Amino acid sequence: MSGNREIAAAAFAIDGCLPQRVECPATVDALARCAADSHAANLAVIPVGNGTQLQVGRAPTRYDVALSTQRLNRILAHEAADMTVTVEAGITLADLNAALAPARQGLPLDPPHPERTTIGAVIATDACGPLRLSQGKVRDLLIGITVVLADGTLIHGGGRVVKNVAGYDLMKLFTGSFGTLGVIVEATFKLRPVAEHEAVFVLPAAATEAGILLGVEVQSAQVVPHYIEAVNSAGAACVGLDGPSVVVGCGGSAEEIAAQRRHLEDYVCRGSLRMCGADEAARLYAALRDFPAASTLPLPSRPLGTSPHDGLYGCRISVLPSQSAPLLVCIEEEAARRNLPAAILSHVGSGVVFLRVGGSSGDDTFPSFSEWLQESVRAAGGWAVIDLLPPALKGRIDPWGPEPPGMALMRGIKQTLDPNECLSPGRFVGGI
Repeated sequence: MSGNREIAAAAFAIDGCLPQRVECPATVDALARCAADSHAANLAVIPVGNGTQLQVGRAPTRYDVALSTQRLNRILAHEAADMTVTVEAGITLADLNAALAPARQGLPLDPPHPERTTIGAVIATDACGPLRLSQGKVRDLLIGITVVLADGTLIHGGGRVVKNVAGYDLMKLFTGSFGTLGVIVEATFKLRPVAEHEAVFVLPAAATEAGILLGVEVQSAQVVPHYIEAVNSAGAACVGLDGPSVVVGCGGSAEEIAAQRRHLEDYVCRGSLRMCGADEAARLYAALRDFPAASTLPLPSRPLGTSPHDGLYGCRISVLPSQSAPLLVCIEEEAARRNLPAAILSHVGSGVVFLRVGGSSGDDTFPSFSEWLQESVRAAGGWAVIDLLPPALKGRIDPWGPEPPGMALMRGIKQTLDPNECLSPGRFVGGI
């Protein structure tokens, strides 16, 4: 590292592995040259933005260069009339939306900590939050992409207008690729108008299953919620609520908010609805959004006589919404049987669930629970990715689980785009 590009290598450490150097180019051409030079020297390169997602995935088999997009942080074009924006990949989601705010427009993707999360990380990890229910995923909003391949080649897909869908498969390919196929440097998105007013409602639930079913009832009522989040008892404590609850976010005009409140009170809650004040609403939404990225949570201590609470284990579960309630009850009961306090947050309607479990990383409790969990989720027709592990367990638990049916195709694509396996080697599914 040299000059004003120096960044502490420790900021991009992955499971104890440090890069030999950090590169932070200020232009796309400079980044492409850096990739080409690294490729020619057979160096292992891991694309990074601000390093917010580096805990997800396997430890790298090699790690020579951390290639950061931090300085690629410009808005290249904002077509307010067409409701599109083109940006460099290093801009943070919060900075982008702040710049779009005067036009009453925004990019409605809400992964944890948008003030630190770059657009490139959002695409590479396919990151979503509570707003996924009403606004869709990354792929629903992404209409153009520019990527630097391992050898420095620059490729483009899509365009800057909504009607141009050329290259859709290319965008689909790189969304959720976790830096294994290329370095995302630019992206074009469809935008959404910002709601005139927003409101957050809390609905108490008797237990976990009741909360999920209540959330489903909200979804089928005459309301158009921005999000519906259900938390169990431990999850409620983590986000500042008193017990199992469903949190409903709504937006629109004052009249639309009032009408949605009446529908919730009359047809779903039957008198038990609570509307949050503005400050509480903002705090609660942020807590729900940031829940998956929490490094510590106020989980209850394990019973006396067991190992101390010195670790936090996390899992992202994707399952059909119809299977969510019975699966979560089963998971909660199994965790309790193993003396593992478990906090659950469910994106009702999408089938995405975040599980956070506290306990000791010094015994076999987490590995055996992980194996049970991944098997149980697969039996329910879903998939589980271990997205948070105590450092002591890295290497003992495969975060991606068993190889998926399309693994041969994934390896073929990797071989085509990165034959020397220079990009994020060993980090992704199946050791890609």
